Amino acid sequence: MEFFFVLSLLFAVFIPRINQAGEIYNEGLLWIAFVIAGGVWLVVHVLKSIGLYTMAKKQNMGAKLLWCAFVPFANTFLMGELGGKFGRNFKHVGLYAMIVELLYCAACGMYYGMMGHVYINGLYADTPIKEVVMQNGIEYTYYAFDYLITTQAIRVINAFYYVQYVLSFINLFVSVFLYIVFFRKYAPSSYIWMTVLCAIVPLFIGPLVFAYRKRTPVDYDAFMRARYEQIRRQQQQYYNQQNPYGQQGPYGGPYGPN
Repeated sequence: MEFFFVLSLLFAVFIPRINQAGEIYNEGLLWIAFVIAGGVWLVVHVLKSIGLYTMAKKQNMGAKLLWCAFVPFANTFLMGELGGKFGRNFKHVGLYAMIVELLYCAACGMYYGMMGHVYINGLYADTPIKEVVMQNGIEYTYYAFDYLITTQAIRVINAFYYVQYVLSFINLFVSVFLYIVFFRKYAPSSYIWMTVLCAIVPLFIGPLVFAYRKRTPVDYDAFMRARYEQIRRQQQQYYNQQNPYGQQGPYGGPYGPN
């Protein structure tokens, strides 16, 4: 998923352009975007894999689950297994996230693969068509181009574009649940911020998993109970300091029962 996140950002930069003279430039350089996206994905994947492998090994998971850490998509499933269930009944969050991620990446692969083939091989345009338009007494020059591929091919490309667009929202929705269950165990005091950060920029998930690899997982409910108890004790200590004579009033407050 990180690969297509980076590729989508670079795609607008590396697609061919038409300059004011009507000449097409930057043609055939789109492959650079694929190389950069692949390099970024590899770094994130390695960090995420090492982190998940260390966590799974620390939890004494089976050999099959251990090696899932190094397999794309399967490490998403492992991440969910490490996080546990969401609430009382929502189990195997990682499995649903893995399925949606697989469908999303397949749609993105088809769309960006076909668009890359069209751009790199110069199938998107023949001779630019010059159009002069008068607006408010000012002359504007535009250049349009026609596709050299068939109408059916364009329809297929557009179909995959809309499919991957819809799946991107579904993937984001499921990923939020995955991040919540995972960070609740390994970063319970800041899991909301970690979830928001990874949902906006998925590239952070690899470094964060790697950074948290040596942490001991905690039970979030037990963690919150302990935190509430700590707050209660601090409040009690504060009330005792404000009331050094131990006076108590009938209505609570600093002079009433804790």
